[in-house]
Amino acid sequence: MQRIFKGFLISAVVCLLCSNVSALVPLRVVVFGDSLTSGYDLQPEENYAAKLDRKLKEIGYQSVEVDNMSVAEATTSDAVEKLPAVMAKHPDIVVIEFGVNDAQRGINIPLINSNLEAVVNKLSQDRVFIILMGIKNLPGVGYAYSGQLEGVYSGITTLHALHFYPDALQGINGNPDLTLADGYHPNTKGVDMMVENTFRMVDEGLRYKWSVQQFQEYQQQLNNSTPGANR
Repeated sequence: MQRIFKGFLISAVVCLLCSNVSALVPLRVVVFGDSLTSGYDLQPEENYAAKLDRKLKEIGYQSVEVDNMSVAEATTSDAVEKLPAVMAKHPDIVVIEFGVNDAQRGINIPLINSNLEAVVNKLSQDRVFIILMGIKNLPGVGYAYSGQLEGVYSGITTLHALHFYPDALQGINGNPDLTLADGYHPNTKGVDMMVENTFRMVDEGLRYKWSVQQFQEYQQQLNNSTPGANR
């Protein structure tokens, strides 16, 4: 039902947006994750949030801010701890990317699930548009554990009807042209691919959030113009 409502709102304003994307009211995107999105071993302007911001500007968004709140070495427990700082930004959209460090430390799968659920629940209560990134083919992590971790992502996605990108490093992991010397973390070209792979979900979120705001403003105008509406 949530996705049907989103689709209705997006369809209602898509023509306006395509003709005048720059007219969007200010919206905030927060990238909330670990070293894969923080810009590990890269310059500040090369991290995922910075490049996502530039991509959105290129396609016409001028009133959007993208904040990088990803931290290298962060786990899902850190995500729960740092969530109040994210909420203080009053985000419209949050891109969540956690799990790598949990997996490499062998953190209990139910704890990972509980932590991610806590983050998603809080953001959902504040009507934040959530994009969840999953992780696949982790180096040094067993097949069984990886499968259970993937099950956590898919389960939360299904339960909350989230927008889901199953593998943050799709096409990047193991490609020497797109990774740092460790063969895993994305280099600047790898970050470019991450942005190209995922920005359409962010674009959809921005269109949805703007359409909701416009719909609410329209309802308010109707209420104000109806005799006795405010009595």
